[in-house]
Amino acid sequence: YQPATALYAVGASGLVVSLAAKETLANLLGALVLSLDAPFEVGDRVVLNGHDGTIVDIGLRSTRLLLRSGRLLSVPNGKVIDADIENVSSEPSRKVVMDVPIVNNTPAAAVAELLKASEQA
Repeated sequence: YQPATALYAVGASGLVVSLAAKETLANLLGALVLSLDAPFEVGDRVVLNGHDGTIVDIGLRSTRLLLRSGRLLSVPNGKVIDADIENVSSEPSRKVVMDVPIVNNTPAAAVAELLKASEQA
């Protein structure tokens, strides 16, 4: 039995464990940073690195985003804290311009009702 061999084995094992734990620690740290910085919360609509959707869960390992296509995207928190995040929900309102064709004989009351409904949407 040689002590140097045992030391090498312990050192190599420590290196393997630390490399394996690197991603897990990055994700846990990411969860901590997300809770402190709070760039978004569950229910917010965000654009995260080009992916547009609604935050459905912020866990210890990952953040889940329900995409507008209906798919669920899970992003490791270590990557979320380094991502470009646009919080669409933080906008007080959004202006949308649309052309709505109305024929000449449309009653004025119907046009007024349409305008009122568009203001509430």
